[in-house]
Amino acid sequence: MADILCVEDLSVFVGSFRLKNISFRVSEDEVFVILGPSGAGKTLLLETIAGFHKVTGGRILICGKDVTRAPPYRRGLSLIFQDYALFPHLTVRENILFGTRYRSGVHISENLSHLTNLLEIQGLLDRMPATLSGGEAQRVALARALLCQPKVLLSDEPFTALDAPMRQKLRAQFLQTIRGLKQAVLFVTHDRNEAYQLATKVAVMDDGRILQIGGKEEIFYKPQSTDIAEFLGVETLLEGVVEEHKDGLLKIRVGDSIISALGERRVGEKVTLCLRADRVSLEMDEDAARSTIRNRFNGVVREIHTEGPVAYVIVDCGFKVTAAVTRLSVEELGIKENSTVFLSFKATSIHTF
Repeated sequence: MADILCVEDLSVFVGSFRLKNISFRVSEDEVFVILGPSGAGKTLLLETIAGFHKVTGGRILICGKDVTRAPPYRRGLSLIFQDYALFPHLTVRENILFGTRYRSGVHISENLSHLTNLLEIQGLLDRMPATLSGGEAQRVALARALLCQPKVLLSDEPFTALDAPMRQKLRAQFLQTIRGLKQAVLFVTHDRNEAYQLATKVAVMDDGRILQIGGKEEIFYKPQSTDIAEFLGVETLLEGVVEEHKDGLLKIRVGDSIISALGERRVGEKVTLCLRADRVSLEMDEDAARSTIRNRFNGVVREIHTEGPVAYVIVDCGFKVTAAVTRLSVEELGIKENSTVFLSFKATSIHTF
């Protein structure tokens, strides 16, 4: 697919904060998520691409055209803000049509009808913004941004202020609405779950720098450093030393145990092992745990934490591993603190750096 948005070696100074040599590309129909903690520079990056800040180095290209010094209204993009930014004196219909006020044509009316039906706001068109709920206001803001048919859609944590069920609903509506519009979407968030749900590609950002870029599976399951892994919530991080390397299979000593992993590492090299909790299987019966999986250990349950329907079970096998299972499984298997369990995980589930 063609690149719609290209950011090349971008640097920006605002006060004492700096965006440092940022580069990435966003293709047509791609949702590129900038994921990072508060203060990472995510909003500053978005505002710079929009044309609100002076660039001190690098370039911004949209559809191959250098817009680095172009004013915001000549960049062919739309923005969605966290606070909706609706005009309080205009109706919902007038707000949505605001960006098209210098255009005419039947297609605007057709597109308005299509978007409002898709976003389920067709019954709100004559209402004033003050009468809208947060979810309704955000859908109006999205309709306004998309009716302009921008080449690039910039979204600055648009669902953060909403409650969890509404966030989930709007994320799904967002993906459905932008599908097939041949736009590049740049979406900023600090929420890991939101990034995983929405992204085609993810860039992890902190302190004004892009730390890692990749597909969401690569980012979440193969982080390149301990800092990235911890920010992404990798549950098990272990330190080890490579004892054997044969045909791409590694034998890594962790304490008194050997863990098998795939990769290319030198014998004697110190490595960090990453293991996601959803890649770990738990059993109470040793026979049930037997399989062709290389990594099989027994251990003692030290802690159990629940988050909704999921239980995170921390097991001490001489090293600590966290497994994610359903709360129902915990009850049915009789998993309790201080009970002995048998766990297993594939060599392919281990990532090393």
